[in-house]
Amino acid sequence: MTGPRQFPDTLEAQLKALESDEEVQGYIAGREALADDPARPLYHFSPPLHFMNDPNGLCQWQGRYHLFFQYLPGGELLTPDRKGGVCWGHAVSDDLVNWRDMPIALYPAVERDCFSGQTLVEDDRVIAIYHGTRAGNGIATADDPLLINWQMHPDNPVIPGDPQGLGGGGGDEVVAENGKYRVFDPCIWKEDDGYYSLSGTYMDGDFGGTRSVDALGVDHLFYSEDLGNWTYLGPLVSDDQLAEPGEDMAVPNFCSATSAPAATISAATITRRTALRPRRTGA
Repeated sequence: MTGPRQFPDTLEAQLKALESDEEVQGYIAGREALADDPARPLYHFSPPLHFMNDPNGLCQWQGRYHLFFQYLPGGELLTPDRKGGVCWGHAVSDDLVNWRDMPIALYPAVERDCFSGQTLVEDDRVIAIYHGTRAGNGIATADDPLLINWQMHPDNPVIPGDPQGLGGGGGDEVVAENGKYRVFDPCIWKEDDGYYSLSGTYMDGDFGGTRSVDALGVDHLFYSEDLGNWTYLGPLVSDDQLAEPGEDMAVPNFCSATSAPAATISAATITRRTALRPRRTGA
């Protein structure tokens, strides 16, 4: 893993830099080498190389769509004994059909992995919230044309979790003023009074507390005025009647019922494989 890099600030300069960028050129070569694989998707998005996990953070910024996804650039599988950390891979599109590979967006810093989360588009920046294993939930921001210059929040993890939690629901519960919580794949939105985040995971219940066995799903609600200081407000909803014991409520999303969500887009139906130079379907 090469780690985060700084690119120019203007669109023209960024595009020029990507033409000779070793990472991006490696993605182009990888896609060309795998183009004849009969098992490789032709329409749905797949990574340029190796393994990908959850797509997340799909958003529109300055007229372009941005897709992020869990990615292990070293080619490892998502196993507990792997050496590398999960990053956020990144692709950009003008039409949600033809995609261009971008450099990795988020690299682990205080956490072992940058797991799933969401983006929130504001007028002057894009905010990413993600789950950092062995740390908690973190924040990163970018405001450049292609969203390739991400800055991790200096106070990460802004929502602390279990420092021993490798995944699987966030580890042990954290004791806060308003109760106990676990954190895992979060979402974020903004109201007039500040930012809110849901972190979906599981809680101990009448049957016990083992994810996928006997725990109860729950979405925990957090609030912040400044993205750095978050207050745990309690569980927004718990799945104690409609779900079987062991099911969790990871990867939640929240949209207002009174207005169309302008900042986030569901990543359920994305897209197709491409290289840096997009090709239309069937090309």
